[in-house]
Amino acid sequence: YMVGTMLADWGMRVTCAASMTEAMASLHDQDTDRRFDLAIVDARAQEGGEDDVLRRLRTVPGQEHLPVVLLSSITAAGTRSSVLTRGYAGVLTKPVRRRALLDLLAEVLRA
Repeated sequence: YMVGTMLADWGMRVTCAASMTEAMASLHDQDTDRRFDLAIVDARAQEGGEDDVLRRLRTVPGQEHLPVVLLSSITAAGTRSSVLTRGYAGVLTKPVRRRALLDLLAEVLRA
């Protein structure tokens, strides 16, 4: 939840989910006035696999074009291009640095 804390410190409204089931429930919640601008998913905490998570997020009505960022400890040179090719909006590498998160937000939300 460290990323969520950083985002909240910058005045952003954050919804954290401990599981994919919880995240999907938040996205489907019709009683909320929240519109999600970004999803950050942890590669290690996913149920089913990275591509399954992306596919499931894309099935939520109104969220088909939600930018999804993969949070990963992998720093291999080909990782970023591989992740982008699969449909993710970006990759955030652990440990998360504030500057890297801010730069990624500017890049992803600007699009």
